[in-house]
Amino acid sequence: MKQILNVAEKPSVAKEISRVLGNGSQKTLDSESKYNPVFQFEYKLKQEQVNMLFTSVTGHLISQKFDDKFKNWKSFNPSVLLDQSSEILKFVESDKISIQRNLIKWARQVDTLILWLDCDREGEAIAYEVIDICREINKNLLIKRAWFSSLDRLNVTNAINNLRDPRKELSEAVESRMEIDLRIGSAFTVFQTLNLKNNFQSLKDKKEVISYGPCQFPTLGFVVDRYNQILKFQDEKFWYIQPSYQWKDNNKTLTVDLKWSRGRLFDQAIASVFYLNCTQNEDGEYDPKGIVVKKNERDTTKIRPYPLTTVDLTKQGCRILRMASEKIMHTAEQLYQSGYISYPRTETNKYPDTFQNGQLMDLVRNQKQSDEWGFYSSNLIDQGNFQRPRAGKQDDKAHPPIHPIKLANKNQLKPEEWKVYEFITRHFLASCGKDAVGAKTEVEVKFNDESFNIDGLVVKEKNYLEIWTYEKWNDSIVPPLQPGQVIIPQKILLQEGKTTPPKPLTESELIDMMNKNGIGTDATMHDHILTIQKRGYAVKNQHLMFTPTPLGLALCHAYDQLGLTLSKPDLRAKMERLMSDVAEGKTTREAIITQIMEEMKSIYKTVEQNKQLFIKSVGEQLKEQENSASTLNNSNIQPGSECGKCQKIMELQTNDYQRQLVCNPCNKSYSIPKNGNLNFRNERCPLCNFQVLEVTTDKGISYNICPSCYNNPPYEQDIENSNANSEDSNFKKTSMPCYKCINKNCSLSGGLKNISLYNCPCCNSPIQIRETKKDKKQFIGCTKYPDCDWSVFLPKDILQIFPTSQECQSCKENNRKSLLVEVKFEEGGQYDTFCRQDNICVYPGCNSSLKEVGFTFKEANQSKANKNQNSNTSFQNNYNKNNFQNQRNNNRQYSPKNAAFQNNNNNNNNNKSNYQQNFTCYTCKQPGHTSNNCPTKNASFKSGNQQYTSFNKQNTSNTFNSNYKNFNSNATQNSNNNWQSNNQGTSQLQNLNNYTCTKCDQQGHLASQCPQKNIPNNNLGKQEQDQQGAEKQKRQQKQCELCGAFRHTKNSNCQNNKNNQNNQ
Repeated sequence: MKQILNVAEKPSVAKEISRVLGNGSQKTLDSESKYNPVFQFEYKLKQEQVNMLFTSVTGHLISQKFDDKFKNWKSFNPSVLLDQSSEILKFVESDKISIQRNLIKWARQVDTLILWLDCDREGEAIAYEVIDICREINKNLLIKRAWFSSLDRLNVTNAINNLRDPRKELSEAVESRMEIDLRIGSAFTVFQTLNLKNNFQSLKDKKEVISYGPCQFPTLGFVVDRYNQILKFQDEKFWYIQPSYQWKDNNKTLTVDLKWSRGRLFDQAIASVFYLNCTQNEDGEYDPKGIVVKKNERDTTKIRPYPLTTVDLTKQGCRILRMASEKIMHTAEQLYQSGYISYPRTETNKYPDTFQNGQLMDLVRNQKQSDEWGFYSSNLIDQGNFQRPRAGKQDDKAHPPIHPIKLANKNQLKPEEWKVYEFITRHFLASCGKDAVGAKTEVEVKFNDESFNIDGLVVKEKNYLEIWTYEKWNDSIVPPLQPGQVIIPQKILLQEGKTTPPKPLTESELIDMMNKNGIGTDATMHDHILTIQKRGYAVKNQHLMFTPTPLGLALCHAYDQLGLTLSKPDLRAKMERLMSDVAEGKTTREAIITQIMEEMKSIYKTVEQNKQLFIKSVGEQLKEQENSASTLNNSNIQPGSECGKCQKIMELQTNDYQRQLVCNPCNKSYSIPKNGNLNFRNERCPLCNFQVLEVTTDKGISYNICPSCYNNPPYEQDIENSNANSEDSNFKKTSMPCYKCINKNCSLSGGLKNISLYNCPCCNSPIQIRETKKDKKQFIGCTKYPDCDWSVFLPKDILQIFPTSQECQSCKENNRKSLLVEVKFEEGGQYDTFCRQDNICVYPGCNSSLKEVGFTFKEANQSKANKNQNSNTSFQNNYNKNNFQNQRNNNRQYSPKNAAFQNNNNNNNNNKSNYQQNFTCYTCKQPGHTSNNCPTKNASFKSGNQQYTSFNKQNTSNTFNSNYKNFNSNATQNSNNNWQSNNQGTSQLQNLNNYTCTKCDQQGHLASQCPQKNIPNNNLGKQEQDQQGAEKQKRQQKQCELCGAFRHTKNSNCQNNKNNQNNQ
């Protein structure tokens, strides 16, 4: 049987193709590389049964370097590296040797080698590296190339049945680029590193080399040029005339601003003359009137996008997805290797004729089951609205535009993968739809001789905009004006403004500039952008805007001082054109290397001759940057979030009184909380498309806001009824942060969680829709949990439940308030049709059909709150928040171990009689006193080594009931503070004079009977109170050495000590 070795560029690609061709029958064989397995399966290739071996590499196998004699940089002149006589060695990196051994092992055993490397220049270069290794051990190998654009069965099968020969010219174009970059980069890197580190201590302390790259410097140059434009910018004042017209439509007052045809003027005097001409009549009186001179109505269209290329993916992805370009490409590679999308590196923006409409419709049909865009796919296929995508002018003759291959759900992918997949899929479906159609109205109004315009738009058919939600085309209303009609403006003002500096270069703009100027290829642009950041030449902020570092500025400025254009795109663009000529077979690799090296030798000679000027220029720039902070960093105007209307970055303006976002194109400002740190999130508000901001207060509390909704709440009435409270004192009463929003389609909204459906039948607390902590499943529960666990558990096939503003009429008739809820069951489930039309009430007993569909009610008599309520009924009527702190003991029965006596005197009775008469003791169930003063409370004390108890354990239970009334009466009337005995077992009771109160430090009573117990001492200062407390704690810990009792010493208040003194 014929043996065939297949090699892919990545292990994941080898695994997927083996699964497709082997129909799941592939086996794994031993491999020399643990990260590059070998798969084996049988396959019928052109009517012949063959044994397929499938393995992979991981990118380039062969690296390039100069001879070791150039390791010591100080031992040679860097210019020799530009000479082709300095040989470049090719070698296999140590981490790739196992892959090399694996290829050699299996190449010995096969007859044919099929290369499944990526189908572009870089993939072709890697293919020839594999060819060189395999042919070194097996010179009789038949070499074939598989050309494919995705890993689905159709593309893979078509590739194996239409094998072609590899293209050497594509590989040579890559090899020429690698040699050119190595020679130029090495020579200038050695020069910069040696000369700058030897002269500047700040650079000498850095371990990294001061590198140069033929692509990275023009990329840095774009960033530096924009930065210099900002520094040199000087604002200018301008003036313009702004009339406003107001009219009523369906009892609503609407206002529109008219645009001056002159735009703006930079001379105030001239602008004032035009303003007077607009506002004065022939007599010179203020009488502004306008007349409608023209009204045009015409149909207009918004054209669907071209098919997606790599440059468009990274450029639009940076702006829309707010992701870095290298992250977008890395994510797209993962999606491609998993078989979700086609090959993501392509310059083609049109589908070839071989790509039939049937194939495109099959790709659309694959998306019909999607929850996100299935409706649109069905509309294209079932309603006959499918259109073949527009044909652009770019075609690399290698791969079709980027498109989805198979359906993916949100829970199948990582968040970043889903964002990129969603973008690609929506773009593809939009390109297959119809153009959006609208009606545009243009009205021209003249105030005397000055013309003003009103533009309006009515969207008739959204078409592709239904799926391409990243782009807005909104209605703008025009007042019902007719030619010849005279209008009186609500106001007409002469407004003043000033020009604003350009914004720092965004990553999307940078990619666009690189593409237009030929810096890098679609597959390498994001790498060059990443390189200038790694080298420390530029930094990127959270808005994907670039600012050069002091070192980056200094290097570009130094080369400009020498009259060189190394930071300009011209030189690199010329190199890219020459390498493209090699790929097309128009010239040879050796010819363009010789031409470019001669030009670079001349440039290097200029740099070396002006070395001191170069060093001086770098030093001046570094000193200037160190002594003065960047204008951008010190300005109180910084880049803000993205406007939802014009998709432009707004300005974040801060002063002593407020903080606001200003959109200059829209002429709008949005106030935001003044305090707190801001973080600009990638999410957008589904209501207004504004970028969401995360505000973190000084207390560490974070919340989200949409700038538009925060200033203009869309649900003002519902927000006022919600129970949400702000943690930020800067919130206006009319502001709406995201946690107050009740939009059910937004993942950031939290207002629905704060809406009370009804009051708990058990504890009368609000009942709200809640989520379990573990699996985030919804249920309806009491807000007093865990004190009250009354709840309603939902059926398993419920997807979501939302509160509405509608009241249940049945509950209203029964004098209770309950809001209806909207329930969404799983589509196709058992109860899918239940409550599809009407909202339902979930109050217990209101809707008997709820239990039939799986609602489970936890009844009131099963809840904790109901049990607590029943057990506390005995003292609900006598409740006082200052005196009952131990309500859980209300059912505790009398026990001899807990018996105690109460000590009162006449003064205490007078002070406490009114205080205690409203209470019922929950220890003995008798009225007239609290549990602290109950005569049955346990009170034991020590005298010497004996312990005395107020009741004899054997007789207490028999005598308590008969003697209680007499005891209580005697105890109340006792003015001498003597303890009374109730039986023979208590004959050794001591007088209360042995004790000192720890509350007032007076003798004759305990702290529980202290007259000052409930009288706060407001005259004591904090220091005195602390000192008194410390002395109290110290006394409580002391034990009398004479009598053994606590709370006094023998030298202070011991009665035995006093008796001994009297006897003496």
